[in-house]
Amino acid sequence: MPSYATVIGASRGFGLAYVVQLSITDYPSLERAAAQITKITGGTLDCLIHNAARMDSASIVWGFDDYPDVETLDKDLIDSHKVNTLGVVHAMCAFLPLLRASPAPHRKIVVINSPAGDPAFVRAIDGAGMAAYGLTKAAALLAAAKYAAKLKGERFAVVSLAPGCVDTSETSGFDAADHAQVRAGLQHPVDYFAKKGYSMPLISPTESAEAQNGAFLNLTGEEWKA
Repeated sequence: MPSYATVIGASRGFGLAYVVQLSITDYPSLERAAAQITKITGGTLDCLIHNAARMDSASIVWGFDDYPDVETLDKDLIDSHKVNTLGVVHAMCAFLPLLRASPAPHRKIVVINSPAGDPAFVRAIDGAGMAAYGLTKAAALLAAAKYAAKLKGERFAVVSLAPGCVDTSETSGFDAADHAQVRAGLQHPVDYFAKKGYSMPLISPTESAEAQNGAFLNLTGEEWKA
């Protein structure tokens, strides 16, 4: 029996795989994508990977006091919320019927996230920056936890995964200048973490995937320690 997976936010980089064209901020677009997948799979889906995110290179590392005014802060928060938080919730809503219809022993939902949304990590590095990105990623982390609780007992595994700072510049388009611009934007959070004493270098999508290959995880998804 074939196994079907859908990757949302797969236009470049870590999520570059089987792609269904959609707009993560447009729920009807997600519904159309679910209908399209239904025609291919017969109405089932075994795995959903949510990889879409908003990272504005101009403001990605800004803290609350770095915005020129409250209106600019509000806009960045709202735009980030639409993609980073509501995008997760809307994707779950659109594709959950297909996942529930799967005959697979375990249905899987993976939400790609970031340590910028982890309160413990923020406290550990005194990370007041990355306000809009971090707030909305924290909400996405909680959304995944809520869905894990909701789907308990239905053969679901719902997890959030931090793949590192992945260099998506080579898959951002066909123009070398575009590649350079994307890479420069991705360097901002790398530099921000470095200033806080935390090393998170840019890595390729392949390096990110291979770093997890062969990992020995315990029942909570952490590295096993004897």
